[in-house]
Amino acid sequence: MRLGKGGIFLKIFISFWISLIAFSILSIFLYVMSDKDFIRILSIKAQHSNEINLNILFVDRHLTMDTDSFIKYVRKVSAKSPNKTYIFDKNLEEITGQPFSEEAMETVTTLAKQKLRVVRQISDSQILNAFVLRDSAGNMPEKASYLLTVYNRPERRVIAMVWFKEYFQEIMLHIIIISLISFYLARHLTIPLKEINEASDRISQGSFDISLSEVAHRNDEFGELAHKFMLMAERLEENRQQQIRMFRDISHELRSPLTRMRLAIELALAKADQPTAKLLNRIETEWNRMGTMIADLKAVSDCTGKQIQFEHFDLCSLIENLMPDFHFEAEASGKKIIFNGCSCCKIHGNKRLLSSAIENIVRNSLRYAAGRIEIIVNTDDLFFTVEVLDDGHGVQEENLERIFVPFFRENSDRDRQTGGTGLGLAIAKRAADLHRGELYAANTDKGFCITMKLPV
Repeated sequence: MRLGKGGIFLKIFISFWISLIAFSILSIFLYVMSDKDFIRILSIKAQHSNEINLNILFVDRHLTMDTDSFIKYVRKVSAKSPNKTYIFDKNLEEITGQPFSEEAMETVTTLAKQKLRVVRQISDSQILNAFVLRDSAGNMPEKASYLLTVYNRPERRVIAMVWFKEYFQEIMLHIIIISLISFYLARHLTIPLKEINEASDRISQGSFDISLSEVAHRNDEFGELAHKFMLMAERLEENRQQQIRMFRDISHELRSPLTRMRLAIELALAKADQPTAKLLNRIETEWNRMGTMIADLKAVSDCTGKQIQFEHFDLCSLIENLMPDFHFEAEASGKKIIFNGCSCCKIHGNKRLLSSAIENIVRNSLRYAAGRIEIIVNTDDLFFTVEVLDDGHGVQEENLERIFVPFFRENSDRDRQTGGTGLGLAIAKRAADLHRGELYAANTDKGFCITMKLPV
């Protein structure tokens, strides 16, 4: 659906998805931020993570550096980090030159007595971690014997990362559930639009037999819209059937009186003097025009009211069979007609309708061409294209679509002067529609062009 090409489904899905995700994250965030104990636990976990990483780093550097280089390295790291690290010798003298607290001294003193790792939390925001440094042989050096780090409460960014890692599975589960809910809601809202859109396409192609019963059963605005849409299609079909019956009735009712009129004209011509014969000839001309109109009305009803039968045939051969008649009519009016076909034009359609459509298009061009008409047939993977190009004066841009409406006249006198009834192009348009094709007109640099596209 254009909705799909669209993307109204995607827009609704993304809107629901972003809204629900944002709401869930905000709810969780507000809950977490309001729970001080939870924040404290996350803070401790974050501190513990930093502690492990720093301990591993310092032990690795202690084993690979000499003592002076190690002291400089610890001093450098401590200066750049919110966590302060100190080195004590065997006499419990701090050798990095940084100021330290009484709690730090007490922690190192305890470490010197126990020779075990000591961890103390001295406040909600600080933890002291001290342990014995040993060389690769497992002995404690004289100069750099103890290492103590004061871990301050990590930044909110670090706490957030710990929270994300801690609850990653729960977050992913929320996202999956929200995605499924968003998909269901978006689909629930767009499926009726898709069905109504497809139904409107069928109506635009002249098929009024549509069913939206599933959508119509919904107890919402979509159900009401589908019900009204089906009602509109039924009324359009009724109007079309009334139009068909009207065309057939007109054709039938006029045929008998016109036949009698024809006989009367012939009898009168046989006995008339020259002035009267001139008037009777004028009456005969109008009678012929009336007969043509009736035939066209019948053709319109045939295109609209019956199930047509399709067959396989060669479109170029069909046009070639019509060319002798076209040449005869063109020569009679001092014009020239050319046909350029293609090698393979096998089409599946109704030969009678397409023949009538092409005849009407070409005769329309014969009426208004200045001296030359060209018929061009091309094909690609999707369509056969029949172009009828003439060197006439063309049609005003605002009337290019209206010329396919029954009885439309761009100029009230034009068709009477050229003998047209205003139905030929309407018949051709209906034939193209019944073949699920297109018929349109355009003013080009080479002249006026009517194009019929038919599916392969």
